[in-house]
Amino acid sequence: MLKSLFLVLLAVCLFPVSLFGRTDSLPGKYLSLGTRTAGICFGNAPVYTGFKFNLINRYTKRTNILDVCFFSLGKDSLYTTNGLSLMLTAGAQHKSNGMIITPIGSLTDIENGIALNGLVNIFDKLNGYGFSYVMLGDTINGLATSFILFSRKRSDIQRSRINGVAIGVWVISFGEVRGLSVSMQNSTKVHKGLSVGVYNKTEKLKGIQVGLYNVAMNNPRGLRRLPLLNMHFGK
Repeated sequence: MLKSLFLVLLAVCLFPVSLFGRTDSLPGKYLSLGTRTAGICFGNAPVYTGFKFNLINRYTKRTNILDVCFFSLGKDSLYTTNGLSLMLTAGAQHKSNGMIITPIGSLTDIENGIALNGLVNIFDKLNGYGFSYVMLGDTINGLATSFILFSRKRSDIQRSRINGVAIGVWVISFGEVRGLSVSMQNSTKVHKGLSVGVYNKTEKLKGIQVGLYNVAMNNPRGLRRLPLLNMHFGK
């Protein structure tokens, strides 16, 4: 639902910009200071190495080093950036290898490196570090910091996983955490490691919970709900 609302709001806000920049967003319409595929680019180069500046990325495949655009629709062509991707509003792309920065948000299949988003970051897999007000993902390998951190597919939450460290302000809700989660509320199907918060709940714990109220449903009766500290190290 959040993903659909995010895309609708972007479409409404950026429709006038899309009309203005359409002539600049056709495949092959760009100015290159250098060779056709390397140097400094102004426009919509499908494949480019160097510094590329464009209004709206469409039908692009790959940019190496620096890509600066107002908005990106690169997901249409499985767009990949190797280096720094700076979207001045928001956008979508297939893969980011390096760093991606947006003030509003991004929709990315794979993020390898650092992802800094203002409002929302929606992804399949994050390998590295991610920061955003809201994060919706399937797999996190590394460190994630967010106000709200949810599994992207709520109907299939048990397949989502965090391997590493997740730090949230209000809530972290994922299928499985292997490592450390810190938030006001930590809710998981499986937790292997340390959970720190006001309210910690998991169906299967292998580790330690520290908080005001801790729930580990695989503990024996009488030890499933405990204040301050709960733990389980068996199978």
